[in-house]
Amino acid sequence: MYRKAEVGDVIQSRAFAHGSSSNGGAGRPPIYLVGSGKGESSRGGAWYVVEEASEQVIESLGRSWRVEARRLKSDGTYDPQGERISFYQDDGIYSWNMVRRSQINLIGKMSVRFVWQRRLRAA
Repeated sequence: MYRKAEVGDVIQSRAFAHGSSSNGGAGRPPIYLVGSGKGESSRGGAWYVVEEASEQVIESLGRSWRVEARRLKSDGTYDPQGERISFYQDDGIYSWNMVRRSQINLIGKMSVRFVWQRRLRAA
């Protein structure tokens, strides 16, 4: 069984095909909230890389594991403009955009690499 999502996981799920679009919040691009509702079938077969994964505590509902991921290009490479999705995993609160661990396929892992370019001059 798949564990809680971690940053860098490359994942895929048919559950990602259903949901609705939402504004991403202050200064952030729109995000697709996975869950019930109208969907787009290509999302269900696409690969996503987890960019954020953390526990959230909602006072009246308890703890939950929230995940944000970005769609990769069709060849599996990173796309900084790729569509973002958000969902909760099934450890805490019940949420309309909850995706069970058993519904998620772990494809692989990506990592961020920093490359030294040159030292910046002091202004």
